[in-house]
Amino acid sequence: MANKLGCDSREDQAAGGQIDPDLVKDRSDTSRYDVEWHYIFGYALAALFILRIFVAIRHPETRPNFKALDLHHKLVTGGYIALTLMTLMMIGSGFGMYFSETLGLAKSTVDFMKENHETAMWFFVAFTALHIGGVFIAENRDEPGIVSRMINGRKAD
Repeated sequence: MANKLGCDSREDQAAGGQIDPDLVKDRSDTSRYDVEWHYIFGYALAALFILRIFVAIRHPETRPNFKALDLHHKLVTGGYIALTLMTLMMIGSGFGMYFSETLGLAKSTVDFMKENHETAMWFFVAFTALHIGGVFIAENRDEPGIVSRMINGRKAD
């Protein structure tokens, strides 16, 4: 029975067994499609990041007074600062890898960027899980209506 590559066994593959060309074409088309979406999301993330920085600069009243915050909210604010820095690292490393040939970057530099890109991705995974958990706890403890405020910007009636 043929495996996913169209070969009958690992021995066939190791011995130079034939791979089904239609399967290879199908897989490469799917992979190319995924990569294109990855690039589109990267450009969208960069545009949204620039917009967010512009809003933060243009509307300083939206920034919290860090000195007036309690310890919990200082930690939350620190988390968002880390998110901002990791987003910048994600965008920088992604564009650095994308334009590595144009910029003439060495393979070691590109490898370093790839590691940073993957680190940022895992930070986003962890941050998302912590964020959802934190919102759930806050909604059910001391900040009822926080979900409504996140969605529409106003306190629940």
